[in-house]
Amino acid sequence: MTDSAGILPPAAGIELTTQDVENPGFYAKEEEGVVKKRACQLGFVLLEERFDSYFFRAVLVEGLAMAAFLYNVITVIAYNDDGQLVGIDSDKQLLIALVFGLSIFMLVYFTAGLSGGNLNPAVTFSLVIGKRISVARGICYIASQMVGAIVGTAFALVIAGSDKFNAVNGGANILAVGVSAGQALFAEILSTAMVCLAVIIGLSSELWHLMEKTGMDILLPIAVGTAIVLAHMVLIPIDGCSVNPARSFGAAVISGEWADMWIFWVGPLIGGLVAILLWELILRPPQEVSRSAHTRRSSDASDRPVRRLAKVVSARFEPAPVPAPHA
Repeated sequence: MTDSAGILPPAAGIELTTQDVENPGFYAKEEEGVVKKRACQLGFVLLEERFDSYFFRAVLVEGLAMAAFLYNVITVIAYNDDGQLVGIDSDKQLLIALVFGLSIFMLVYFTAGLSGGNLNPAVTFSLVIGKRISVARGICYIASQMVGAIVGTAFALVIAGSDKFNAVNGGANILAVGVSAGQALFAEILSTAMVCLAVIIGLSSELWHLMEKTGMDILLPIAVGTAIVLAHMVLIPIDGCSVNPARSFGAAVISGEWADMWIFWVGPLIGGLVAILLWELILRPPQEVSRSAHTRRSSDASDRPVRRLAKVVSARFEPAPVPAPHA
């Protein structure tokens, strides 16, 4: 849906800017007063426009959500597995995959309106490379996610008890017998790319108009949760499934199981890079801007959208002005 000028309505709620109209990239097609531009938006923005309470709330909520996520999944693993995660039967594998996916579905739904619902350093990395969030925000998000993962795993240890927790190595990712490091790395790259792509597409401004009133497309948490379920169905028999460096890091800190940890960082981060490249270079649809707006922005170099790329909280979250007292 577009307005009378042919411009997509502005996103309500999260504003992860994806309309870098100064870089037309592949093509710019004019028709009926509208310029359709296929931008290729890659690079990074170092700093925020401002560091305010909304910024720090977003950072905090990423850590709180990761704590809840690790508590859910590690507790379920501990109570439903008598040995290594990579050796469980198909019924338990499906249960664990569903718990991972449903937890992400719930937590993304809770947090997307404030932080974007990253909950994964690989997702955050891909959004930084795509100029959706700043480098400063990305670093703070990842630090918060890692701390939250440690706290959540510690909660699972308390609830499950040391015997059950240690029986599954704290839910740490371990390569299955006969699986090489190269195989696990390639599998992590592919599955993480699908997870990150689901987030990137769900947060793209081209799709926000589907839910104008709330600014929150329900397809985002559904798509991300489904991608997580599929990733775990594929990867649990291979390496226990990471696709999330913070998840692997938190379990490793509490359990002390650090074998092959590099795979669970390098693989997901490369997967996040692959996802943003796929979206920007192949999958991203053209944006519509009015011909007059296109001409004005092209001629005015001072109006650089880079200054707006790191703005995540929209005016919808601004506090209401305090009315002046009556005389």
